[in-house]
Amino acid sequence: MLMSENSYTYRKANYADCGIFFDSYTSYTDVHFDKIKFTKTFESLLLDNQYSIFVFETEVNKTIAGGIILKLSNELFNDRNFIEIHHLYIQLKYRKLNAAPKLYSFVEEIAKEYNATKIKVACKLNSTLNQRFYTRNKFIFSKKLFEKNLF
Repeated sequence: MLMSENSYTYRKANYADCGIFFDSYTSYTDVHFDKIKFTKTFESLLLDNQYSIFVFETEVNKTIAGGIILKLSNELFNDRNFIEIHHLYIQLKYRKLNAAPKLYSFVEEIAKEYNATKIKVACKLNSTLNQRFYTRNKFIFSKKLFEKNLF
């Protein structure tokens, strides 16, 4: 791989990028997901001002290295903005080429532009790779998350 392929650029996602996010989501979950329903949800998030969706590409040949979905929010009781990482994915071949730390640096830039005081992310308890990544980036374990499936 060329050294220049270690340089990355970012762009806002568009409708054509839906497949990239669908493939990334289904690559690490064992859940069957309806692609048509996913596409409709993705398209609605593109139009929602609370969400920012970016594609992460190599600078030289614009090969997609990953993507991220961020939700911009504020806390009701202390009027502070925060960003929640809803989905962060790096293609397997770019994981050892510093793509994840560079994409995370981009997230911090977005957080500063939004005047966010926090970045939040939820990881599965058995996802030690993700947990180590966020711990290295100075995240701390804060709360347990309870979830209940209704059907």
